Amino acid sequence: MPAPPDRHSNRPPPLTVVPDDPSRSRLFPRGTLVGLALLGLAAMAVMWPERQLARFVEASQDDRLAIQYLEQLLRLRRGDVQLRLQLARRYLHAGEPDAALEALAPLGNDPRADALRLGVYQRRWFDAQAQGKADEQAAAEAALRRLLARAAPPERFDLWRERLVTAQALGDAALIERTAASVERLLPLPLAQAREAVSALVGIGQYRRAAEVALRSLRAVSNPVARRELLMLAAQALLASGDAVAAYDTVAPLARSGPVDTDLAWSLLKWALAANRPGDARQWLLQAWPAANTAQNSTARLTPEQAEWAWRAALGGADLPLALRVADAVLANQASEEWARRRAQVLEWSNQPDAAMRQWMALLERHFSTEALEQLGRLATALGSGPGQIAYWRTRERSGKLTAAEWEQYAKAVELQGDAREAVAVLRRGALQHPRLYGRMGWLLLAMGEIDEAKAAYARGLEAGALDLQAAMDDALLLIQTGAYEAALEVLERTRTAPGTEAQRIAHGGLRGDLAWDLGRVPQAVGAYRELWAAPALRRGLKPYQFQRFVAGVAETEGPAAALALIEQVWSEAPSAALAMQWLAALVKQPSLAGLEAWQRATASLAGQLERDAAVHAARAQVWLALKRSNAALGDLQQAVRLDPASRDYRVALMWLLLDLQRLDELRQQVRSAARMLLTSTEGQDLLAVAYQALNDLPRALALSARLYPRKRGDALWLINYGDLLTRANDGVRARAAYDRAWTLLQQAARTGGAAGGGNAPSFEQLLAALRLAKEPPDRVSASQQQRLIAALREKLRCTGQPVSCTERLPEQARAQLDAAIATWLVRLDTKDAARAWLAKAVLTQADRQSIELQIALAENDRQRVDELIDAGALRALTPIDRVEAFRVAGRNMDARAQAAEVLEETADRGQNSDAIKALMRDETQRRIDIAHQTGLRFEHRLNDVVRREGPVLSQSVTLTSQLKLTLDLGRWRLQSTNAQALTGLPAQAQEARVALQYADEGLRAKLSVGRNEAVGATNPLSLEIQGKLPWGIQGDFQWHRNEVTEDSAALLVAGKADRVHAGVSKTVGRWWVQGGLDTLRYSTRLGAHLGNAQQADVQAGVWLRQGEPDIGLRASVTSRRSQANGVPEAAYARLDIDGNRPDARFFVPAGDDFVGVGLTINQLAADRYSRHWLPLLDAGWTQSRRQGGALEWTLGVQGPVVGADRLSLVYQRRRDAAGQSRQWSIQYRIWYGP
Repeated sequence: MPAPPDRHSNRPPPLTVVPDDPSRSRLFPRGTLVGLALLGLAAMAVMWPERQLARFVEASQDDRLAIQYLEQLLRLRRGDVQLRLQLARRYLHAGEPDAALEALAPLGNDPRADALRLGVYQRRWFDAQAQGKADEQAAAEAALRRLLARAAPPERFDLWRERLVTAQALGDAALIERTAASVERLLPLPLAQAREAVSALVGIGQYRRAAEVALRSLRAVSNPVARRELLMLAAQALLASGDAVAAYDTVAPLARSGPVDTDLAWSLLKWALAANRPGDARQWLLQAWPAANTAQNSTARLTPEQAEWAWRAALGGADLPLALRVADAVLANQASEEWARRRAQVLEWSNQPDAAMRQWMALLERHFSTEALEQLGRLATALGSGPGQIAYWRTRERSGKLTAAEWEQYAKAVELQGDAREAVAVLRRGALQHPRLYGRMGWLLLAMGEIDEAKAAYARGLEAGALDLQAAMDDALLLIQTGAYEAALEVLERTRTAPGTEAQRIAHGGLRGDLAWDLGRVPQAVGAYRELWAAPALRRGLKPYQFQRFVAGVAETEGPAAALALIEQVWSEAPSAALAMQWLAALVKQPSLAGLEAWQRATASLAGQLERDAAVHAARAQVWLALKRSNAALGDLQQAVRLDPASRDYRVALMWLLLDLQRLDELRQQVRSAARMLLTSTEGQDLLAVAYQALNDLPRALALSARLYPRKRGDALWLINYGDLLTRANDGVRARAAYDRAWTLLQQAARTGGAAGGGNAPSFEQLLAALRLAKEPPDRVSASQQQRLIAALREKLRCTGQPVSCTERLPEQARAQLDAAIATWLVRLDTKDAARAWLAKAVLTQADRQSIELQIALAENDRQRVDELIDAGALRALTPIDRVEAFRVAGRNMDARAQAAEVLEETADRGQNSDAIKALMRDETQRRIDIAHQTGLRFEHRLNDVVRREGPVLSQSVTLTSQLKLTLDLGRWRLQSTNAQALTGLPAQAQEARVALQYADEGLRAKLSVGRNEAVGATNPLSLEIQGKLPWGIQGDFQWHRNEVTEDSAALLVAGKADRVHAGVSKTVGRWWVQGGLDTLRYSTRLGAHLGNAQQADVQAGVWLRQGEPDIGLRASVTSRRSQANGVPEAAYARLDIDGNRPDARFFVPAGDDFVGVGLTINQLAADRYSRHWLPLLDAGWTQSRRQGGALEWTLGVQGPVVGADRLSLVYQRRRDAAGQSRQWSIQYRIWYGP
């Protein structure tokens, strides 16, 4: 089969021009080929001269000719970039920048063209800026920014430098940064370029890059000089940035890696100091200054600058020997005072103070300077160098005047060298300029034993008025030692204002006061102490005995009132038991309750110490006696005797007070225990005689009085008492003789002007004794003479002017107290008609009579009369605690509580305690609790018949004012029936909220409350309760309740409500009390259906066997209840019946019943009152019911505080009422706070 035709078979053969190829085309014959060859040769002939022309143009100096040739060549070779660049350069060289830019336009963004364009626009920008052509400058700047933005990093340093200059001129921070960074492509640089680059970079703030350029260029140099320069360039760049540490840390390691010459070492030393590398600086100093290594070459010369740097490096490196070599090197070549001072300082720092001192002395010899002198004095003093100090002071004496203190130091230095005479000579020379040195000279002479010369020196100083306080005291002590006390005091007085320190002023004033006190010049001593007291900084230096002398002196010179005022101030500075005694002594002379209270408050810090001091109790007892507080005085004296049973004085004072108070049982005990002690003294015998008389022990009283008669026969008052004793012993003859002798003595005293009074008028006691004997049968004087005696006695009491006969004028404040005291005395003396007339008309004022009537009314418990006398102002004569009782008797409870608060504050300050005070304290505590805010939480479990309730109750009481209080109670209980046959269908829980507003004052209490209770239905209770005082001391009680939740039965508790009206009265007589009340009730369901009515009457009575803590009482009660169940409840209450039947009214309303009960109570009074103690609670009794029979009822609990003003109570109760048996236990916590 023949082969298929080829698909290329019809294609013509390929074209060939080979001459001998038979298949060549005939299109190009041989002649054609020869012509083409000739044309090529012609072209070569033309192109070869062109190259020669290009070389010619490039070498030509004629810009115009070169430009014409280049333009012709470009017409032949339009794409030749080099020709176009050359043409642009020729245009620029010829000063035709526009033509150059036009020539470069075909090249576009060629980097070579941009380089030329950049030069053009740079020149344009600078020229326009110089000529002030803003538009041209802006256009050139825009072109520059475009070119620079796309320009490649420069490849040569000169181009980089130009571009950096351009970027700086443009002020483009980003362009500057980019250009500056491009220098890294050129590193390392030769030294000259590196120097220029570093300078340029530092100029634009590129410090670290400049340092990097210098450091990286180190690789391109091997010359040590160039290397040093580059390192210094790098360091200077970093130092210019302010980072000396970085400069040193960067350059120092590189420097250490190669040779370090002297110049570089000095530079590194400076950099190390700048970087705070003192140790490195020292090492560089050793390289920079080889002479520093050995002391022998220390004289090597240093320039001033090098010396300063070397000094700093040596001191910074703590190399004191090196610093000393530096100073020696400087001083070896020049005399420098500054370097001499430095060398002295280094010697001292090097622990060579002797050498330092010699250096200062040498410096001082060459040139006097204050510093050298001071340093010499300091070192000489510190070293104890006598020669040095003397040299110092002699130089000072020659150089100028010395101060007094410096003369003293000079003399001291000489004295320490053992030449006391020369020291005195020094002081004598100094005293010519400073007379105050006579004091120092006197002291030194005294130490030398030259007494006369010392006195003369002190005298010259005193005459010149130049003694200071210390010298004056030395002089005074010298005079005291020689017995010249008056002269010593005169010296101290004349130097009161002399100069001195605070300590010296304290010692001077104290010595002056003590010396004046010892000499009996009390006003002068008080003046000295007062000067110290007047300055707060000086009073602290007074010694305790000086304080006491100061107070005693003021009391003597200015009176007890001034002493008391001073003591209160002194106590704050120097409290002491002795000062407390002085205070009490002043209070005896100027008694006041306020003063005693102030004493007790002030001495609270020493209460423990004072309470153990029998003398304090005895002194305070005297104050109580001055205040007519006999009971308080008795308590203090008893305590004094207990603390110091061997003290006769305390025992005597106690027994006299027991006599005055007629406390015969206690007096008898004291007589038994102290008789042997008292018989050993005449004073004790006097007391025992009076005590036996008071105790009706007439034989012993007579025996002792007989022994005392020889010594007492000249005492009229004692003779009167002795006559009374004999009268009681039925010895009328001897009694008459005693009375007669007493009368004779009184008459003699009256004629001689009164032995006791010491004046023309008889004394107070003599008048009273004469008045007493005047009425003794037979009458010794007539009635008119008795009236004259009374008139004289009245004048003695009422003396306010200056009559001739009045020699004992009394202060205005004391007259009323004295009147009352004398009235009481006269009553006890049982004076007859004339004395009673005087008592009623002359002595007692209206206020006195009211006070006596008030005390009688209180004793008789006459409430109405007490109330009237209080309104008339009769309370001021009573003691504060008696005023509390007066207010209580009058029924003014609020006033009583306020007065009780004052009493408690006073007694707390005095530290007193008694049953009366404790009772007041309880009452006051309760009053504060009554007005305080209260929060309480109680958890209770109750079983009322068949209903069990348990849950929490929260109560909150807020006091709005002293009379108004707002209370809120919230309760939530879980309900459960314990007998479903009797009651069922109860909800799972019940809840109640109640808010009440209470008002209370002295005679009225009222409470208004509203609430809501939810159980089987809801009810809104509303109630009003009022309690007030009725006539005859009866307390009334009225209550009105609407929709009240009642526990009269289990069904009423959960599903019913009651309207109740109650009226009751109560009366308390002593420990007995009785109360009664009537109640009327109307029952209904919570849906509103009427259920029935009830009436109840009850009477209770009881007696308190004890009313303190714990209180114990007995009670009895009778209750009668009648009820009517005549209503019909709603059908909705069928749920309460297990069978679903609607209950009747008797299901709700309890049947009537009668109860009789008796019981015992413990702490029932404290059940609702605050107590500081845990107390048990008990109420146990037997109740007999007509319908239910007898049963034991009791309540048992305990309550007390936990942390303070709070109370925790736990109570369990079991009782019987109309609903039957009920049981309850609860735990409750209450806390009081606020006002």
